[in-house]
Amino acid sequence: MATDGAGRHDSDRRGSAAPARVAGRHVAVRSGPIRLELTSIDADHTEIRMFETFTHGIGRLLPDAVQAILLKPRNKESLIRLSDLITAEYRTGATGPPRG
Repeated sequence: MATDGAGRHDSDRRGSAAPARVAGRHVAVRSGPIRLELTSIDADHTEIRMFETFTHGIGRLLPDAVQAILLKPRNKESLIRLSDLITAEYRTGATGPPRG
């Protein structure tokens, strides 16, 4: 996992989705702000980068390296789920919020 000096981040490269909207419901353990960056790699691929830091609770007192270790599994799962939602919408042509 790399860092930009301002926070930890993970990234995932998967199939492509038209640069439209991504809708979903999110229930999470409160940690702090999360920023997603989408970068077009080519016509069929988009890189999604997720930046997160602990700003609440005891986690905010942890060194950056420890925060990175703790956040990586959660961020990886979030990126995989986001990618699955996007690629399913792209394959089916569905639009609108996910059902469920």
